[in-house]
Amino acid sequence: IICLTDGQSWDSNEHLRQQLQNSSNNLHLVVIGVNLDENINDAMEQLCDKYHSGRNLRNKGFFLPTSANMIAIEKAFDQVASRIPVSQTFELDGIMSEVECRAKLEEHRPDFIDPKNKLLFRFWVNFLFRRVSVFDQNE
Repeated sequence: IICLTDGQSWDSNEHLRQQLQNSSNNLHLVVIGVNLDENINDAMEQLCDKYHSGRNLRNKGFFLPTSANMIAIEKAFDQVASRIPVSQTFELDGIMSEVECRAKLEEHRPDFIDPKNKLLFRFWVNFLFRRVSVFDQNE
């Protein structure tokens, strides 16, 4: 989840922390704080650290403070985009079993690919893999 905030909220910090703690394991929070008081930055960083683990490697959440002009906000969004390449978004979903992977591929298989045509199916999977690689390499 990517949020843009001015820091104002009706909810307490504790309520937000509890909601994040109870969320799914593949949910990671990125917050761009616009014109926040510097004394709020630590609380925002802690909020993005879902597991309160002291920079747990599995936690991909982070906080970016920025000023309230369009150039600074665009730079902040560029930073966010650069830190979450396409292939890593799949990594955040956890490891699929072979059965789950095959079911997902079958669910998204184009109609023109006959499930019995393994060669064409393999070409399609390789095509998808190349697209993800290209997306990762482009800014």
